[in-house]
Amino acid sequence: MIPYIIVFIGMPICAYNLEKSIKNNKTPKIVFWFLLTILIPSVIAALRDVSVGVDGNVYVKPLLNLANKYSFIEFLSKTNVEIAFASLMYFISLFTDNIGVAFFIIEFIIAGLFLYSAYLVKDRINIFLFTLIFSLTVFTKSLNLMKQFIGIAFFLLSFAYCLQKKKKKMFISFFIGILFHRIVALFSIVYIIIIVNNKIKNSSAQFVFFIII
Repeated sequence: MIPYIIVFIGMPICAYNLEKSIKNNKTPKIVFWFLLTILIPSVIAALRDVSVGVDGNVYVKPLLNLANKYSFIEFLSKTNVEIAFASLMYFISLFTDNIGVAFFIIEFIIAGLFLYSAYLVKDRINIFLFTLIFSLTVFTKSLNLMKQFIGIAFFLLSFAYCLQKKKKKMFISFFIGILFHRIVALFSIVYIIIIVNNKIKNSSAQFVFFIII
């Protein structure tokens, strides 16, 4: 229970300082607080027992073991997991077979993408509130559904680029998200709504960000 409390309290505090640094336009402090915000859940994820969550035993551990036995192409041919997640596991296996390290990297990607997405649209999103919600809801779920939440994190990044009208980055991020988990394709309905309405107001942008969580 204590590790979760550390996340619930630590992340919002760091996010609050991050937001202050952004307002004061202090780049070194922005980088420091950004990294510290995402390091907290990543370290806790790395230290947890492998039995916590489904994906650890179903995907991460078996894929790391399989990757140590075959070449990259052979490895991909022997797994039915989405290619991006399988490739990530193979890349990690090149350096270590420690599942804790794999958990750290996965959570670092998830938390990093979520927070960076909020940072990109900081004029529309309250970063402190966003991070608070992440720490209370997304973090615990991401320990259980790692593959799915990497995909969702990439969609969130895609949506942030959509708000910035950066279409190329939007489509690339969205496509990468699908490569991590096919469920991301269902979120294409968000873009259909955007095309129909032709614009996004601040309130609706906040709604989409929080409803995804």
